[in-house]
This record gives sequence, C-alpha cells and structure tokens, in this order.
Amino acid sequence: MKSGLLKNSRAQVLILLVMGALAYAGTLQAPFTASEVQTLLADPVIQDFSKVDEIVRIDQVFNGSLPRLSFAVNYLMGHRTPWGYHLVNLLIHLGVGLTFFWVVREWLILFSPGHPDSLRWLPFVAAIIHLVHPLNTQAVILTSSRPILLASLFYLLTFGFLTRFLKEFRENPKKARGSVDLLFAMACFGLGGASDPVMVTLPFMGWIFYRFYPASSKKMELEIFALALIPWIIYLIYQFTTPAPELLKEASGQRASVPLLYFLTQIKAFVFYYLPKVLLPFHLNLDPDFRLVAGVWDWTWMVALLVIVLLAAGVRAARSPLVLWASLWTFLIFMSYYGLGMDDPVVSEPRFYLPGMGLHLLLATALVALGNRHPIAAWLRMGVPALFLILTFGRGQDYRSQISLWEETARSSPHKPRVHYELARAYLNAGSADPAEKALAITLRLDSKHVPALVQLGEIYIQQKEYAKALNAYNELMRQGIKVPEVRFNSGLVLLALKRPKEAVPYLEEAVSRQPGSADWQLTLARAYHQSRRLQNALNHYRSTLQINPDQPVAHNEMGLVFWDLKSYFFADASFQKAYQLDPRYVDALNNLISSSMLFKQYDQTITYLNRLLEIHPKDDNAHQLLVAARRFQKQQESAAAPAPDDFH
Repeated sequence: MKSGLLKNSRAQVLILLVMGALAYAGTLQAPFTASEVQTLLADPVIQDFSKVDEIVRIDQVFNGSLPRLSFAVNYLMGHRTPWGYHLVNLLIHLGVGLTFFWVVREWLILFSPGHPDSLRWLPFVAAIIHLVHPLNTQAVILTSSRPILLASLFYLLTFGFLTRFLKEFRENPKKARGSVDLLFAMACFGLGGASDPVMVTLPFMGWIFYRFYPASSKKMELEIFALALIPWIIYLIYQFTTPAPELLKEASGQRASVPLLYFLTQIKAFVFYYLPKVLLPFHLNLDPDFRLVAGVWDWTWMVALLVIVLLAAGVRAARSPLVLWASLWTFLIFMSYYGLGMDDPVVSEPRFYLPGMGLHLLLATALVALGNRHPIAAWLRMGVPALFLILTFGRGQDYRSQISLWEETARSSPHKPRVHYELARAYLNAGSADPAEKALAITLRLDSKHVPALVQLGEIYIQQKEYAKALNAYNELMRQGIKVPEVRFNSGLVLLALKRPKEAVPYLEEAVSRQPGSADWQLTLARAYHQSRRLQNALNHYRSTLQINPDQPVAHNEMGLVFWDLKSYFFADASFQKAYQLDPRYVDALNNLISSSMLFKQYDQTITYLNRLLEIHPKDDNAHQLLVAARRFQKQQESAAAPAPDDFH
C-alpha cells in the first residue's frame, strides 16, 4: 500500500512539473519591462558580485536580501539576458506548486485523520490549479515579482513543517519538543523574512492554525496570541506612519485618510476583482484601472463587505475545518498585509499569488466533491486545470514583447494615463517614434500634467530634431514649477543641439547636482563645458563620467579632444588609444589617432590606423588620400634616417 502510494505520488509530481512548465514554455524569452531595467537591473550592487556582502549584511537581511542575492547571481551568470531570470522565477514557481501539494496532504492528515479515499485527488488538483492558474501569470513572468515567489515558497514550507510538528505534538507532546520540524519551520520563516515583508502575517496565521486544536491552557493560548501579533503590529505602525504614495494622495483628493480609503478599496477589490478572476480568469490586466473608493460612504465597498459576510456564513455552514482554514488563509493574508500596504497601483495581480492558494484549495475541493457525487463530472478534475493551462499559455504570449503587453493593457485600461505612457516607452524602445507620440498624446489628454509624458514628448522632439518644439515643451514645464532633474537636463540637451552651450551649462549643472550618479548626464555636462571653452571643468566631468563607467569609449575620446585643445598632446593620444582599445570600430577615435600619430610623425602607426579605417569604410576618399600622404612621409623619413654613402668608408 505504501509503495503504491509512493508510486502514485511520483507520477503526480511528474505531471505537476510538466503541466507547470508547459504553461510558461513560451515566456522564457519575454523582455524585461522598462521599470525593471531602470530599477532592478540598474542596481550597482547586483551588477558587481564583489559587492554582494552589501546585500547579506545583518542590517540588510530583512530588506529583500534573498531576492537581491538571486538577482546578483543571475547577473553574474547571464548579465541582462532575460531568459535566465525567467527560468529562475519558473523554477521557484514549480517549487511552490510541489510544496503546496505536500502541505495540502499534511493538512488533510491533520484536519481529517483517516480522511476518506475520496479526497486522495485533492492535494494534486489544488497544486495543479495553482501552477497553471492564469491569475499567477504576472507573478511568474515579471522578474520584479520574485520576492513574492520566494516568500510564498518559504511561507508554505514553514506551514508544512509546522503542520508536521503539530501532528507530532498531538501524538506525543514530550517527543515533539525536540522535533527537528520546528527548527526547519523557524529557518524557513527567517528565509521568508529575507524575501518579502508578507511574512509578518505568518505568526498570526500560525496562531489561528494552532487554534484548530485544543490548547493546554487559556493562559498559554493568550501568550502565543500576543507573541504572534507583535510582527504584524510593528508592520501596521510602519504602514500608518509612512507617507502614502503621491498618486494615491491625488486619487483620494484628500477627502479622507488615505490608509482608510485604501483599506476599504481592498475590500472592494477582493470581492469585485480578485474573486471573479480566480473563478473566471479572463481579461487579465497588467495595470487594472481600479480607483480608490470615493469616500467612507461609498456604497461599493459596503456591498463588497456584505458579500464577504454572506460568504463567511456559507463557509461556517459547510462545517469543514479544511474549508474554513482555506477561507481564512485567503482573506486574512490578503487583508492583513496587502489591505494595509498602500501600494500603487491599487490592484495588482501578483499580490494574490500567496493568498489565492486558499481559493485554489477551495476550488479543488469543489471539483473533487463534484466528481465524487457525479461520476460523469469527474473529468472536471483535469478539465478545469487544462483550460487554465491553455489560458495561461495564451496570456503568456502577451508578454512576448513590451509593445504587445502594453497594447493589450491599454485595451483593458483605456482611461489610465500610466498605461498609455508605458506603451509610448515600449514604442520608443523599439524605435517607433510616431506611435509613441500618439500614445503620449492620449496620456496627456487623460492627464495634462503627466510630467513623465511631457518629458518623453520633448525627447521625441529631440530625436526628430524639432528642437524649438522640445524647448517650448520644457519651458512650459518649468513655468508650471516642475523641478524634476530630467526637465533641466533635457533643456540643456536641447540648447546644446541649438549650439547654445553657455546657456545649456546652468541647466545641466543643476540636473547633475541632483543626479550625480548618471554617467550620461556627466558626459553631457562635460561636452557643454568643452563647447563653452571651460576646458578644466570639462576635464573634471569627463573624469567623473569615467569614474562611474570606466569602459565608455566616447568619454575617453572626448577627454582626449580637451587635452588636444590644451595642447597636451601626449595625454590626448593616450585617451584616444584607450577609446580605440575599448571599441576597435570607433571611427572618431581612429580619426583622432591618425591625427596624433601624424603630429608625432609616427607614420607606421598612421598607416596602420588608416588601413583599419578603410576596413570599416572602404570608400572613404579622404582616408585613401591620407594613406598616400602617410606612405610618402614614411619614405621620406626612412630616406632621411638612412646613412650617407660616405659613412661606409
């Protein structure tokens, strides 16, 4: 019997892995989102593995250290190649599915000792629903969602070991005190805390889980409850003392407390967004257009609360500990953590990855029960997961490019300015300026003061060399009192393009002072100084550029031009050489090396550089003429250096 069960479990594990992998088979090559490139991949600690100690420092352990460490390993092995990051996410997701399979089996043993044979399919069906459910697509595909995946894995592992400990404790309390399962549970809890703050809800959920069993004393029960609440209370204080995001403040219109409106909105979202998407996972959305409730007396959240009360009554009427526990898991994890999070956007599908497991278990329970009562409906056990797999695979195709992803999102959220702005960025990254301009126009029609869109529109004008339009756009922003550094920087960039470097310098100076870590901005300011003939200032900022990015050939080459203007020709030649070493096809550096080698009368080097230039541009007439001249100068040099005939006597 035992070997048969083991064999059956192995087959189920194999099916879970295959189904989970199939659901996301077409997503490994999905590109990063623009926000992931700007934040996650731009982290200097992730880019330099020698700085990994900054991630694992004791003061950084509970600041997402485990996901950042995994990103650093990803970057070390594959730099910015997306498939490696997606593969790690998928492997973690598969691990979550297998752990969920194991944990549900443990729950069945604990909640229903000697559970009937009719429930043998429940762990498998619950796990496969979680693995292939379309609502989890965003959490699995987006690299930035890895903290949620890791925390969910360790959350489940903690509960798995805790369940085994309670089972041992019920059978033999004295023996259970030395159980290794409790140590494993504590270790997993620590690793989860290093992944995502959602772990603060685990002690509280653990106490509720413990409440399903008779306590040895009321005093002990109260002590455990008090200890379990401490992490959650600390999190609660932190959330209510942290300023709300500006977008949420604007959306609330300051009509009431932003945290209160946000909490009421999450009640509404729980009923009118997340629950329907679990049961009918169609029209999923990367950035749902779900607004804060209008106020405390908004009737929509009240209706949602009434629905929750009715659902709770139904759960109670079921008189099933497992159904009650699954319901509490979904509602309490979601509301006690994400209901207080005050994150923007208000609704985000990855947030339901961990809480949604409770609903997946309830759905699996319903499918198994239906199949047991009506044999003709037994096909639903695999028919529903198969449908979910098809939907997930199709949803994954939306992620094949940033344009397809944001076009689909714009169709689902046509009235959300940020969606059209992100679509414009996707078009720009693909080099499509015209559709990007149209998307930005829609953004500004929806929100005339959308600063990033106005900045981006100015950048399009710059690319199209419509500098007057760009300058007017940035001047209008500055007249509105917009002081973001990008506006100042782009204003200086436009003035440089208009050959007005002295006017550009103040704008660029202010921008760089507020964002000194940008190599491109330091480089642009150096150019403005150079064109304004402030050569020493130019040198200083070229050096600052190279401190940030020492392997930038353009900065080395242009610093060489400053040295040339200072008549420091040897330093200029060294800079040109470094630029050429970094990029052997860098034509400007080659031309400058040709000039410097001619100056130093090193004609053999001049000929070498000219030949290299002609390999790149074989039809360069000027290079052909210079090559003829260099060879003539080389012969004259050799003739002058040759000993006279009388010297042999």
